[in-house]
Amino acid sequence: MDFGAWRAIPSDGIFRVDLRIRPAAVDPRAVRRLVALLRADQVGSGAVDDVMDPRPSRALAGPLLRAALAADGERVTHLLSRLVGAGPGATPAGDDVIVGVLAGLDAATGSLLPGSAAHAARALLGDRLRPLFGRTTTISRHDLTAAIAGEFGEHVHLLVAALSDPAAAPAAVAGARNRGATSGVDLATGVAGSLAALVPRPTRRRTEPTPEPTPQRSSA
Repeated sequence: MDFGAWRAIPSDGIFRVDLRIRPAAVDPRAVRRLVALLRADQVGSGAVDDVMDPRPSRALAGPLLRAALAADGERVTHLLSRLVGAGPGATPAGDDVIVGVLAGLDAATGSLLPGSAAHAARALLGDRLRPLFGRTTTISRHDLTAAIAGEFGEHVHLLVAALSDPAAAPAAVAGARNRGATSGVDLATGVAGSLAALVPRPTRRRTEPTPEPTPQRSSA
């Protein structure tokens, strides 16, 4: 196939799309809502040791991000070895989770994470991930390579946009459910599940009991 005709297109006629995820003002309420909605998809065959069950991979999103932020290289390598190529799909569930973690890391830079910490965590994940590429599929290696470089598909950008708006969470999760057999939810869990480790739990305001009224004595 000859692609030479592409060279004839003038440069001003080429529309370029920036695939990098920009830091977002991550709203903890949006993260918590995404996680709550995604829990409905935490179903599998019933046996958590089933190789086609994506739940074990999804559960590692938070631990992977925490290990990377702690600069625990040994722990990062261990978790990645459990994720790369694991689970169902042409892009295995574990790989989709990793892509989600990297996307969430980029989105949270500056709001939930200082830039220096996010940059160091991303570099560590990339260094420990590349040697494991032989464990997964060709298409998944492409996605992981792009994610390490900070580039993500449009569907990832749409999901990340919901991190700033709790009202956008239902549509984002609905879109994730319609992508692949489990890939969309796997990736969404990688994003929200990893950032949930950085979001403080809401504190419940304690209400003091209303004191009973003091009986009034009346003079005889």
